[in-house]
Amino acid sequence: MKKIAHISSFLFLVVIAALPLVANAQLPSLIVCGQGDLEPCRVCHLYILADTIIDFLLIIIIPVAALVIAWGGIQYMLAAGNVGSTGKAQSTIKNGVYGIIIAFAAWLIINTIISVLANGSFTNWNQFPNCPGV
Repeated sequence: MKKIAHISSFLFLVVIAALPLVANAQLPSLIVCGQGDLEPCRVCHLYILADTIIDFLLIIIIPVAALVIAWGGIQYMLAAGNVGSTGKAQSTIKNGVYGIIIAFAAWLIINTIISVLANGSFTNWNQFPNCPGV
């Protein structure tokens, strides 16, 4: 019974945390070329697509990792000194922190690689002067 209460409270926190994402209904379109009245697709649109996907994933990953850290904190408070439970809670918090670090490190690695491939230098790769209309 206690486990069901923990799971339901966690799901409640997830729903509450996801509400701001639902309210932000004006998300950018993934496809910004080649449809209807839009201009034909070019290579620069591929980089814009990659930027949009990365931004979307970061918007999702960061709140989920924050929820994992919060869940670990709740587990730690409910452990009441039990060594096994506090170890599990500390592991959950560490995993949440590792998730945030991995998300930002992945963004940094992708940003560096695409910057070098796209422009030959470390600049904003997602802003192309040769890509009109975007």
